[in-house]
Amino acid sequence: MPFTLPPELLLIIIESSSGFPDNLDTDTLSRLCLVSRTALAVARPILYRKVPVHLESVVLKTRHRYHHIVTQNHVGNALRRYTHLAGYVEHLELGFESHLSSNQGLCEATRTLLGDCYRLNRLQINYNDNAKVIEEVLGSLAREENRLASSVTEIQTAYTGPESQIFLRRFPQLRSLKIPFFALGVEGSLGKPFPFHLERLNPPLDASPSLLLTLLANSTSTLIQLHVSSFQLIALSDHLRHFTSLRDVWITVGSEYCAMEEVGLVLHTLPALQYLNLAIHCTVALCFRHLPPRLQRLDLEGPDCEGVMRLLRTKTRHCLCRIGVPESEWESGEVKRAKEVGREVGVEVVEVVDWRA
Repeated sequence: MPFTLPPELLLIIIESSSGFPDNLDTDTLSRLCLVSRTALAVARPILYRKVPVHLESVVLKTRHRYHHIVTQNHVGNALRRYTHLAGYVEHLELGFESHLSSNQGLCEATRTLLGDCYRLNRLQINYNDNAKVIEEVLGSLAREENRLASSVTEIQTAYTGPESQIFLRRFPQLRSLKIPFFALGVEGSLGKPFPFHLERLNPPLDASPSLLLTLLANSTSTLIQLHVSSFQLIALSDHLRHFTSLRDVWITVGSEYCAMEEVGLVLHTLPALQYLNLAIHCTVALCFRHLPPRLQRLDLEGPDCEGVMRLLRTKTRHCLCRIGVPESEWESGEVKRAKEVGREVGVEVVEVVDWRA
């Protein structure tokens, strides 16, 4: 009997030969995630036979010790050999290990790989302490016409040097940009504003207001979600009120000693704010004398049951319908009392799992 996937299972993560049944019914396969060299070897005879009828996308993802597979030809050769598979790749994660030497062949292989993936939607570039190789590869990609500009809408990059800026300007259709680490000294070469209309931005934690405004120059009417530190939020206070679609704000770094009351004042100026995640250890009492009028959901990382109770009892709750408390506090007596009070006033108190886990 062939192994048939249930229709709700859209993703197979292949990490070893045991994760890919020999009798898999490929007609039911809709998503495929290749994460290791072993997985490619196991999947090859099945994918070589035919393209599964319902295959929607292929995710090529490097994980842990497999960071080298994309740039050392294992995935690249597979895609060149099975060109019918390349057209299904929607998510590609590039890893550059620190021991790799920079050479033209590496740039050419990466460029060819990206050129074949004409349906690519999400591109992730890992840093791995090899800025020299990344700069050459991104520079090579940035200066050559390719088919990616119209398809890639989401980029995550851990490298933000000058070549990365040139590279990012090639994607006017970009909607989501995540730079999870630091700006690495790009301030001196910002140049003209970036062309894309972002919906989601997770910038470097050390990014200056000028860098943030350059990234968001054309996004005042499109930005939906923003991850910033409390210090960055305050620095942008004169500008964020013009972002008419900004409804989700994540404050990812800060402290109770910075001007949290000023943070609350800035949040009050956001016309569309509906969701706030305070991923910092502070009390909501420091942030809010009154909640932003359209705020519907508030998630807290720090333990602040007293502040939660105050919010539940205040008459200025406005639209608030859900408060998330940390999982570490979920079994405490204070949270149990907060849940009871929440039921009385129509505000759900829920457990929030650490978003960084």
